[in-house]
Amino acid sequence: MEDLKQTVAEAVSPGMCTGCSACVNSCPKKALSFKRDRFGYFVPDIDIEKCNRCGLCANLCPAVKLPARSNSDSPSLYAFIARDENLLRKSSSGAAFGVMAEHMLSQGGAVSGCAWSEDWNKSPANSDNDRMQNDVNSSSNTGIAPLSSKMSPVAEHIIADNEADLQKLHKSKYFQSYMGSVFSEIAELLKTGRRVLFCGCPCQVAGLRSFLRKDYDGLICVDLLCGNAPSQSFFTKYVKESFQEIPASYEFRNKTSGSWATHTVKVGFKNDSYSVIERNADLFQKAYHKHIMTPPHCERCKYQTIPRYGDITIGDFWGISKHEPQFNCQKGVSLILVNNNKGKSFFESLPDNIIDYLEEKPLEWLGKNGCALKGCHNWAYPGRNRFYSSYSSGKSFEKSLEEALKLPNDDEIARLVPGSVFYFDSINGSNFRFSPDDWEEHYIFKDVYLFSKRKESPVRRYAWLNFKSRLTKYTRYRAFVKFKVSTISNIVNFHIMDMITKKNQLIYSYHVEDFSSENYVIKEFVFDANFDYDCFMIAASQIKGEDPWIAFSKILIIKDEDFY
Repeated sequence: MEDLKQTVAEAVSPGMCTGCSACVNSCPKKALSFKRDRFGYFVPDIDIEKCNRCGLCANLCPAVKLPARSNSDSPSLYAFIARDENLLRKSSSGAAFGVMAEHMLSQGGAVSGCAWSEDWNKSPANSDNDRMQNDVNSSSNTGIAPLSSKMSPVAEHIIADNEADLQKLHKSKYFQSYMGSVFSEIAELLKTGRRVLFCGCPCQVAGLRSFLRKDYDGLICVDLLCGNAPSQSFFTKYVKESFQEIPASYEFRNKTSGSWATHTVKVGFKNDSYSVIERNADLFQKAYHKHIMTPPHCERCKYQTIPRYGDITIGDFWGISKHEPQFNCQKGVSLILVNNNKGKSFFESLPDNIIDYLEEKPLEWLGKNGCALKGCHNWAYPGRNRFYSSYSSGKSFEKSLEEALKLPNDDEIARLVPGSVFYFDSINGSNFRFSPDDWEEHYIFKDVYLFSKRKESPVRRYAWLNFKSRLTKYTRYRAFVKFKVSTISNIVNFHIMDMITKKNQLIYSYHVEDFSSENYVIKEFVFDANFDYDCFMIAASQIKGEDPWIAFSKILIIKDEDFY
C-alpha cells in the first residue's frame, strides 16, 4: 500500500469529515480516538506519540478517496408498506427497515443501526464546557478509546441480534450518530460467517466499505435517503433549554396524529406523562427542516448520488400522492431503491405475507428526495453560518435560531461584491432589457422601477439583466436580492435564463404578503444551476393589477464556495 505519510487529520479538507469512524477503527497502533469539535461533531483525535504515520487512516478515509461504486445508475424504485400495523406505528414511514431487519434476524443474522444511547437524557445535565472536553482515558476491548461520560453520545450505532435490541433501532434520529467501534464489531461477525444488515447514512455506508476493503457476501448495506445530520450537541442544548424536566424518552416522527407526514414529536417524562409537539411549534424541527443546522460535510455530500453505496436504499416516499392522488399513505409509505443484484436477492427473499403494498414506480418519481438524482445537491439555509457563530458564542438555541433567520444588511452584501459573479446596484443605473410593449422603466429615489404595461398578464414577457459571466451547470450559487413590489399576484418568481435557448430555471419564489408595499424585502437564498445561464429574469405575468411595479435596489450572485 502506498505510504501517504499523512494522518487523516492532515489529509481531510476542513469541514469534510463525516465521523464515519473508518480511520479510528482501522488504526493498527490504536493512535486514533474520537473527540468533539467546537460544534459537537465527532472527529478523530490523534495521539502523536502512538502514531507511526503509516498513512492507513488517510488511505481508507472516504472523504479523501471515495471507495469504488459498482451499483446500477438506474436502480429499480418501489413503493412499500408493511402489513404489520404495530410495526407501522413504530416506524417513521412504511416500515421498510423494520421488515428487512426482522427478516435478517429470522435468518440468524445481526442488524446494525442507530439507537438512543442508554443515558442520552443525562447528557443535557452536563454543562456545555463539560460536553466539549475530550476526556478519553479508558479503552474498549477493540482498543478504541470511547468518549468519556462527560461526552456521552445521544445516539449511537449498535448491533442487535435479538428482538429487544432491534426495537431500539426503529424511528428516525435527526442528528449525527456516534459510530464507536461498530465497524470492527461488524468485521468480526462477518469473518465468522455471520450475516449482517447495516443501515446508516450514505457516508457511513461508504465508510464501512472503505474500512472492510472487500465485499462480504453476508453483508447487506442499506443507506438512507437522508436530509442532513446536525450535531448531537445542538439537540442536547435544545432539550436542556426547552423542558423544565429532562425527558425520559424522545420520539421523532410520532404517528399520534394519524399521519406519517406531520413530523410530530412525542416527548415522554418520568411520571409517564408526555407532550406531543407539532412540527411548526418545535424549535429543533424548525431548524432541522429549514437546513439551518446542516453541517458543511452534508452540504457538500459526495455519497448521496446515484449510483449509491448501499445494496438497498430506503427513505420516505415524499410526493407519491402528487403522481397518484388516490394513493392512501396516511400510515406511511417507504421508498426503496434496489441498487445491485445482492440487494435484489435479499429484497426478493422477503416473505410475501409481511408486505401489504409493493409496486415498482418510475425512477424520476424520486424527485429531489435524498438529493440522489443527478443535478440535485444538498444545501444549507443561507443563515446557517450565523446559527453556528451564535451557538459557539454561548447563546441559547432559540437565540441562535433567531440569528440564523435574520436578513442580511447592506454592509454584509457589500462585503461580497468583489468576488461576485453578478452585481447590480441601482445607484449605478439600470441594465434591464425588455420589450417596450411590456414594460416601462423609471429611476425613482435610487431604485430602478419596472412598471408592467400589459393588464392581461401575458406569459413569456420578461425583463432581464445580462450577467458579466455565465453561471455554470451543476454549480451552487448564493443570491441576495433587495426589492419591493406592488402586485395583486400571490407570488413573484425570480428566474435565471439562457437567452439563446430560452431555457430558464426558477431560483426563488417570494410569497407576497402586502400587495403594495414601500418596504424593502431582502432575500438571501442558494440554488444549483442546472444549465449554463447568462441572465437574471423577472416575468411580467406576476406583476399585475392597478399600476403594478417591481423595484430593485440590489441584486448579487456569488459562487457559494466563495461566501465562506
